[in-house]
Amino acid sequence: MAHLIIHRGLAKKNFIENSISAFKYCFKKKYGIETDIHCTRDNKIVCFHDFNLKRKFKVNKYLRNLNYLDLLKISKNKKKPIPLLCDLIKLSKNKRFLMLEIKPIFTKENLKVLLKEIKI
Repeated sequence: MAHLIIHRGLAKKNFIENSISAFKYCFKKKYGIETDIHCTRDNKIVCFHDFNLKRKFKVNKYLRNLNYLDLLKISKNKKKPIPLLCDLIKLSKNKRFLMLEIKPIFTKENLKVLLKEIKI
């Protein structure tokens, strides 16, 4: 079965990449999503393309060095909240195809968290 997969949820030019609104639109149109995932310092898995926040937020900080609440604060201040993988999975309702690219090398602990999230 073929799947239409939208890179970072960018089905329309006006969407913010890897945003909940972009993901919702894709699922409404019955598209799958390709997104990159990273782990924060506190082992939260987030949907984000870059290793650091420089391109999107003009902040030179790496995701792996930030706790999720600090990352969320930065991204919300720029009106571009970074979603958790579990939020994307809930939105998909296990009915839409998700292609997850693990960007950095995940530690054993990171992989355990990932397996737990995708199993649920």
